[in-house]
Amino acid sequence: MASTPSSGSYDLAIVTPTEDHSLRSFSLSQGNVQQTFLVSTQDGAFLDQQKASFLQSYSKDQSILGLVFEFLQFLLDEACPPAPLGAFLGAIESQCVRDANIHDLIVSEPEAKNIIRTYYRAHAVAGLNPRPAPSGLFSTVNIEAHRILMAFGGQGSTNLVCVDELADLYSLYQPLLEPLIASVAPALASLSREPSTLQHYLGREIDLYSWLTIPESRPDRAFTATAAVSFPIIGLLDMAHYYVLGKLLDSDSPKRLRSALQGLTGHSQGIIVAAAVAQADTWASFLAQAQWAIRLLFWMGYECHTAAPASPLSSAAIRDSIEHGEGSPSWLLSVRGLRSPALDALITDCNRRLPESEHLSIGLINTERNIVVAGSPRSLRGLCLRLREIEADDGQDQSRVPFRQRKPVVHHTFLPVSAPFHSSHLRAAADRVKERFPDASSPQVGDLLTAVYHTRTGQDMREMFSPSNNLIHSLVEAVACETVDWPATLQVSRSKPPSHIVLLSSSRLSDLVSEIVDGRGVRIIAGTVLAPTDPAVLGGKAELLTTKPSQAPTPWAELFKARLVAGPDGRPILETRLSQLLQAPPIITAGMTPTTVHWDFVAAVMQAGYHVELAGGGYFDAAGMTTAIEKLAAHVPPGRGITCNLIYASPHSIAFQIPLIRSMIQRGIPIDGLTIGAGVPSQDVVNEWIQTLGIKHLSLKPGSIAAIYEVIEIAKKHPTFPIILQWTGGRGGGHHSCEDFHEPLLQTYRDIRRCSNLYLVVGSGFGQADQMHPYITGEWSLSFGRPVMPCDGILIGSRMMVAREAHTSPQAKELILAAAGVADSEWEQSFKKPTGGVLTVQSEMGQPIHKLATRGVRLWHEMDKTIFSLPRDKRVAALNARKAEIIRRLSADFAKPWFGYNAAGDAVDLEDMTYTEVIARLIRLVYVSHQHRWIDPSYRQLVLDFTYRTLERVSNADYATDKLDLSQPEQFVEQVQQLCPAATTRRLHPDDVRFFLTICKQRGRKPVNFIPALDEDFEYWFKKDSLWQSEDVDSIIDQDADRVCILQGPVAVQYSRRADQSAREILDEIHHGLANHFEEGPSQSDRPSLAISEMVSARVTVTESNTHRIIRPTSESLPSVEDWQAFLASQVTGSVRSAIMAEEVLRGSQRQANPLRRVLEPRTGQSIQIPLDGRDLRLVEDAKNRPLVHIKPSGDQEVAVDFYYYDFVETPGNLRFTYKFDSKSLSLVENLDGRDDRVKLFYAHLWLGRADLSYHRLSEVFEGEEITLSSDLHRHLHNALRHTVPDATASATTNTLPLEAAIIAAWKPLMEPLFVAELQGDLLRLVHLSNSIRYTPGAAPLEVNDVVATKSQVRAVTIKETGKTISVEAQIFRSKTLVATVTSEFFIKGSFSDYETTFSHQDEAAIELKVQSAIDEALLRDREWFLLDDPTQSLIDKTLVFRLHTVTRWKDQSTFTSLKTTGSIYTKHWNGTEQKVGTVASEVVECHGNPVIDFLQRKGTVVQEKVPLKHPGLIDNGSRTIRLPLDNALYSSVSKDYNPIHTSSVFARFADLPGTITHGMYTAAVSRAVTECLAADGETGRLRSFSASFVGMVLPGDQLTVRIRHEAMCHGRMVLSVAAYREGTDEKVLQGEAEVEQRTSAYLFTGQGSQAQNMGMQLYDSSAVARSVWDEVDRRLLDQYGWSILNVVRANPKQITIHFRGARGRRIRDNYLAMRTETRMPDGSTRLEPILRDLTAKSESYTFFDSRGLLYATQFAQPAILLMEKAAFEDMKANGLIQEGAAFAGHSLGEYGVLASLVDFLPFEMMMSVVFYRGLVMQFTMERDSNGHTGFSMVAVSPKRVGKYFDEAMLRIVVDLIHRQSGKLLEIVNFNVEAEQYVCAGHVRNIYILSGILDLLSRSATGPQLVASLRSASDPAITDVAKEIAVYLEKAPQLNNPTELKRGRATIPLQGIDVPFHSSHLRSGVSVYRRFLEERIQAENVQVDRLVGKFIPNVMGKPFAIDRSYLEEAAAVTGSSVLRELALAA
Repeated sequence: MASTPSSGSYDLAIVTPTEDHSLRSFSLSQGNVQQTFLVSTQDGAFLDQQKASFLQSYSKDQSILGLVFEFLQFLLDEACPPAPLGAFLGAIESQCVRDANIHDLIVSEPEAKNIIRTYYRAHAVAGLNPRPAPSGLFSTVNIEAHRILMAFGGQGSTNLVCVDELADLYSLYQPLLEPLIASVAPALASLSREPSTLQHYLGREIDLYSWLTIPESRPDRAFTATAAVSFPIIGLLDMAHYYVLGKLLDSDSPKRLRSALQGLTGHSQGIIVAAAVAQADTWASFLAQAQWAIRLLFWMGYECHTAAPASPLSSAAIRDSIEHGEGSPSWLLSVRGLRSPALDALITDCNRRLPESEHLSIGLINTERNIVVAGSPRSLRGLCLRLREIEADDGQDQSRVPFRQRKPVVHHTFLPVSAPFHSSHLRAAADRVKERFPDASSPQVGDLLTAVYHTRTGQDMREMFSPSNNLIHSLVEAVACETVDWPATLQVSRSKPPSHIVLLSSSRLSDLVSEIVDGRGVRIIAGTVLAPTDPAVLGGKAELLTTKPSQAPTPWAELFKARLVAGPDGRPILETRLSQLLQAPPIITAGMTPTTVHWDFVAAVMQAGYHVELAGGGYFDAAGMTTAIEKLAAHVPPGRGITCNLIYASPHSIAFQIPLIRSMIQRGIPIDGLTIGAGVPSQDVVNEWIQTLGIKHLSLKPGSIAAIYEVIEIAKKHPTFPIILQWTGGRGGGHHSCEDFHEPLLQTYRDIRRCSNLYLVVGSGFGQADQMHPYITGEWSLSFGRPVMPCDGILIGSRMMVAREAHTSPQAKELILAAAGVADSEWEQSFKKPTGGVLTVQSEMGQPIHKLATRGVRLWHEMDKTIFSLPRDKRVAALNARKAEIIRRLSADFAKPWFGYNAAGDAVDLEDMTYTEVIARLIRLVYVSHQHRWIDPSYRQLVLDFTYRTLERVSNADYATDKLDLSQPEQFVEQVQQLCPAATTRRLHPDDVRFFLTICKQRGRKPVNFIPALDEDFEYWFKKDSLWQSEDVDSIIDQDADRVCILQGPVAVQYSRRADQSAREILDEIHHGLANHFEEGPSQSDRPSLAISEMVSARVTVTESNTHRIIRPTSESLPSVEDWQAFLASQVTGSVRSAIMAEEVLRGSQRQANPLRRVLEPRTGQSIQIPLDGRDLRLVEDAKNRPLVHIKPSGDQEVAVDFYYYDFVETPGNLRFTYKFDSKSLSLVENLDGRDDRVKLFYAHLWLGRADLSYHRLSEVFEGEEITLSSDLHRHLHNALRHTVPDATASATTNTLPLEAAIIAAWKPLMEPLFVAELQGDLLRLVHLSNSIRYTPGAAPLEVNDVVATKSQVRAVTIKETGKTISVEAQIFRSKTLVATVTSEFFIKGSFSDYETTFSHQDEAAIELKVQSAIDEALLRDREWFLLDDPTQSLIDKTLVFRLHTVTRWKDQSTFTSLKTTGSIYTKHWNGTEQKVGTVASEVVECHGNPVIDFLQRKGTVVQEKVPLKHPGLIDNGSRTIRLPLDNALYSSVSKDYNPIHTSSVFARFADLPGTITHGMYTAAVSRAVTECLAADGETGRLRSFSASFVGMVLPGDQLTVRIRHEAMCHGRMVLSVAAYREGTDEKVLQGEAEVEQRTSAYLFTGQGSQAQNMGMQLYDSSAVARSVWDEVDRRLLDQYGWSILNVVRANPKQITIHFRGARGRRIRDNYLAMRTETRMPDGSTRLEPILRDLTAKSESYTFFDSRGLLYATQFAQPAILLMEKAAFEDMKANGLIQEGAAFAGHSLGEYGVLASLVDFLPFEMMMSVVFYRGLVMQFTMERDSNGHTGFSMVAVSPKRVGKYFDEAMLRIVVDLIHRQSGKLLEIVNFNVEAEQYVCAGHVRNIYILSGILDLLSRSATGPQLVASLRSASDPAITDVAKEIAVYLEKAPQLNNPTELKRGRATIPLQGIDVPFHSSHLRSGVSVYRRFLEERIQAENVQVDRLVGKFIPNVMGKPFAIDRSYLEEAAAVTGSSVLRELALAA
């Protein structure tokens, strides 16, 4: 089969002919798969003609096999001639089917039936016979190895569809079946038309061919389901299946098939088919046998059907049966759920009421609980009614009902069968049938050539009857009258039961068979099923025909068999699947509260070598459980793991215990397992635990059959994770269910065992070896008629309570020893009465619980029945009715006595006690005086709490609570009496009664050990916390153990007979007893396994030389890992063998799977070399014949393992480990001496090229060599990425290096700190957490040929629960200037305690703190660490900036040894500049937090440079999907990261990785490249930083999707989140962040003329930053000048009147009067005058007016524009949008806006005043007429719009001509866009003339000539244009109002401007304005660096500079003498 690319459509293409010119290729293709056939040239030509037509109509999406057979069917439909059809069919056989059988190929095909049908029809048309199926089962059968039983089906639920199924089979195999159908069809047609039958079949005769080919001809199903039709049809269907199978195996003879069978049988009527088949030796004889069999079946069906006893039922009765799910009444009733004896009893009872003619009888025993009853419909309906009475309702919950008292769960349904087969009712019919088959013409039993097993006895009929017996008569009796015993029929109880049962039945016979044979080692094959749903459970037809051998399953008895193995001391150890998992004998000490709550008891069991569960139910907070587990972990043997038992029904406990266990496992505490009791968690919960906890196994304790299936489903969801199912049933000690112990196991065992990861542990009632042995062997189930059902382990609990180490009080142990116990059959009596010394009561959780029947527990049982069984609202009344009795019983019998007793000893209520009586009673009950101890610390606090309340309530004097002394509790009451004498006589206040009850129930306090009240909480007082007293009987009144609750099981308690045995002795006694049983039994042997010789021949090749044996796995089929390792172990000796076989390695106290086993897993291309003496082993790379691993003995019991690495280094790297095998823990123990240093040396050789460790200390600086970044590096980096990110090619065309070049440049300094001697850790467990690369602000990117030097320093070494983190920062310098910083974080997994080496250097984020009051200042000055340079200066109203650095050293994970914070304090000025005013100096020891940072963060604000976007979004399309290279070698070479886990499969397997892993740096580089493509247009230099955290493992060839989101802005740079996800799972493998610079930006600010009403108001509404700018300026302008700029902008009023009344008004007037301008006098002198000339000191108001609206008046327009621009800029800045270093400029007034925004040389409020003043000067120094008009304006001019012939030079000439000829102002003042836009200022009349002249020049045909003459004239004044100007001057109206100006062809008047800005007309005000600015601008506030190279002034049109040439040019342009002087000084 070849593959070719395809567009996805189907194609039939001609492929070049072969060299044999008589043959040619013909191919069919689908998608990218092509199937090529070789056919003759002639046939090929014909097929080519057909394929075109085929493809035109073919559009299905199928497999190639489906496509091929669709084409074959097309040929058949087109009546293809036999020759080309046969040729194509032959090609299919040779190219597709080959040596297989067609059925083997179509198992997974959706069109399987169509393929089969086409295949056999094509053979028939082509005249070819299908090749015999090369059956592995039948062709190689060995009667001893494969014992095959074939069974045929009978009547059943498929009766209704039997005709349809036969028709379907016939359509599939018509050519094969034709002879059979042809032989029986006439007989059926004839029989159904005989005179005796005609009346029954009238019109519905059995016309077989019609029924099979024409669906419409078939009678209705109700008729065909009757025995008269279904009997012969089902028989024929079974024979047809056999016929097809036989023909497929051997078309010549059925002998091959029959002779392979051990025997045949059939279910019900199926035995007739079995008998017919058993006689056939040829196909001819088979057809003959089929004819009599069909005749017999016909007559049996007919006679039985017609003889069925009449039993009319009313329609109501029928309807009732249907409504109850029983179906329509018939003659057979299936009853499931009852065993035969119980059903027999019911039948007998029913028959007593029935006449004999209507008696019921059992007809078929299908399985133990699946029985069919025969009888009349009426009688069977009566049985149904009886069953309804005794059975449980559907869904009825009986879980709280003892098992033996439950109603049975029964399902009973009528079968669609029309006669009571297998009953005496058909005796007469049977006789009539026998009469039709006399002996003379009937076959005899002796004719049977193969065993046929009788359905009543299971005997071979040849042994059961005389050979001369009429076979037909025996068959008739078996089917009509005799009971079927199907289990006996299947021979499962024989000494040699069948290994395979082949079912040829259309019914669901496989379910019945499966239920019987499961676990017995029998393979069931449904030979009628093409594709079974679960091939592991049920085989299909293909399994009968395939060449592959059909293996019978291993019986449960063998598969789960226990065995003995030699222990470390030579004594035998019992081993099961469970012991292999737990590395301990299969005897578990169950988690029990309180016994296994104690860590020391658990440790004792573990030290004894057994598995035990720590009971989490006894811990109520994380601290207590943590302490216990830590103590336990310190005392468990090395290599052993802890298992915690948790109570799922306690959500509070689960909520803290699960996170605690997760945390402790992460810390390295050896917690291996979790056991969950009291409920089965959901799938989601279990999934989370398995995925996140890190446990190795999970035990679940289901309490019912339904819960067992929940556990099974959990196991299925996690098929590789060990799940232990602990089943205890209802007889267990402590909490228990009501379930029988055995019945649920019997029902669920086979489903449990179908999950290979499910381990079955049984418990309850066990206490000695003899009793446990049958459960380990599985023989317990034999008494139930089931196969052997071994269990994997035993759970023991009750007996362990009497172990010496158990905390059970001696008195309680005595009671346990005294209890008699009972047998399993009697334990349910404990629900009603003491049974064997044990009683069941209801626990505080409402669940049944077994306890010793002490006096206290008997009282509990009585309370359950008389009080707690009542509704809650009726209990108090019942209690009060028996109050005296109950109080007496409590005090006499119960562990919790009645609390209320007065000083006289009388029982009283709480409210009748005095305060001191309560205190005295408390102490009496909660303090154990004879042992001088409190029962619990919380009880001591309880006494104090009530005492405080007493003193508060009763005492009138002050008292000191610290004087209360409870050290001598017996004298405490006297203290209280002395402090408060009244407490002795005063009774409790009702509030204090409630208070006392409340503190008794206080959360976190141990529940009280007394009953304080008979109230609604009585059940809580009585039952809560009832188990601890069994371990502290000394605390009980009179030390009477008979009061307390002691957990025990009614069955198990009988085995506790001694209290002097240790836990070890008890468990050893049981274990050795079990071992002795096995020694006494059959000889032990290992579990069945593939023989080594067979495995070698199948999967391994072995070559021997004189010295070595070379072992290689075959490339075709690798052996399993287990087989391979077992084989290798068999080839080596001593310690090397131990090293290979050990499953775990101990490294210190930590365990891990043995890595050597992973390293040695079979792999193509690698071989094993072993010397002939087997002393050592080498793993060799075949291609280069070099060793990769060498395992060899080293000293006594030690083994040395050398790993070799060759890539990228001149000499091979060598890494050695040494191990010693510990026989006690069955683990390898790694020798840790010098291990980590050897690992460091190995990596130092790889990464640094040296053979020694670093002599530096962690605190030192690591210097790197100076290197040149070469073009080779640039090219290699590009080559490493170009195939992964093909469009990331932009960087390849520039000299700019990608960011990751910085890591390569800094590689050695980054890595060297890892080799410092003081840094402890295993570098093999090193993972790279993250990389961060950031360019220094303003630094140019790294480029080719840059020479750089690097130095690094360790920034942090910290320890976490799971390992150690190292942060290294490297700085890269170019020309001694810092250009980039690289930070790498590494993590070494493990458990560390060397906190003395930990530290952290942290540059804290800047914090701003606004000192707003004297209190704020005082708080700061009060800090010892706050040091001012000048302590006298005030800080109020100042903003302080703290720039700090913290050095931290740790004592432990939560405590700092020292924490030092230092740094500088600055004041922040209005323009953003900072001035240092002080320092911070703080050093604290033994602390848990940073007092400096904590204080500043509370009081101040962390400066956030990054501004999150309100609406983050995707960049471009947001993602790019890439595929990683299949090999990591190239990037290893480029990056210098030669870690072998990236390139060596050996090292990867040693590190427990799924394969070589892709470098995290490469994943980061790929993500960086994608980021550049999507967000930076491929421009490498724009990426200013990139950081990546490696959060998931990436493998070569993985397909990743990199997703980019724009999340924030930072100084104009885009801040992007970058994440990479694995395709298919969407698992995140990388999380990063990038900063991308915008393309070079410039900020331009507009000038006057851009104002508009409501400008900036939308931003004002949406931006708090903009709003604050507007509001602050508005407030100041209102305060200083009396007008609102917000009002001006929003309303554009035509006038504003400012009133000067009051102090505020006078101050505003003074502000206006102070604003002066210089006025030139007639004599040439100047004087200063107020700008507002008509404003005087006596003015009461002033009105500003402009007919256009004041927003268009210069004095208001200019500040409004400036404010709008400033607000917009500040909003952009606050959102991080302003690019650092960008160019900026302002147009005209816009220069003020740009300088105010980007330079900040004036406080903005002052800048606003400056601009207001500027506007006033411009507005009011202009002369105005009576209408306020100045006569001036401005106009925009576009020379280009005049014509191509008109340019700037011509505009200058025209403007100058108009100016000179008019004598009035007209100048070009703005050169905006060359040839596009200029602005002229001048008199309105001149602007009018300019517009007219330009219109003339643009419109006139002579315009070009006029301009040309003007351009060439020596004197423009004498040109035609000058003449036209003169004409305009004469004609032009006397304009003074700019509103009269109109837009021209090349001119646009600037509306609203009546001041000629930038013109010479305003020059007179320059000097005054200069002085005005000089008074306000302070030189020190001008930050020149913000201007140079960035600011582009209007007058220069080039970036600002302060060098001489720039100043000289500026002076020349402006004529400024000031600039001229500066230039001279520069």
